[in-house]
Amino acid sequence: NIFVAADGTGEMQLFKTDVFLDTGDFPLLDTDGTAIVIHANQDDQLAQPIGGAGPRIACGLVEVG
Repeated sequence: NIFVAADGTGEMQLFKTDVFLDTGDFPLLDTDGTAIVIHANQDDQLAQPIGGAGPRIACGLVEVG
């Protein structure tokens, strides 16, 4: 989940421990690229496949540069 305050600052919850930039089982910078998708609602950590998070409201490509 991503929490953004009125002043634009934010925090993100991350529950995946085996994600790395370029190593391990799930590298973010592999050959097919990586994107982030933001949904309208909070993930309930139960419902599948998107945790009841509702419609997609934003997405973007993850790049390191």
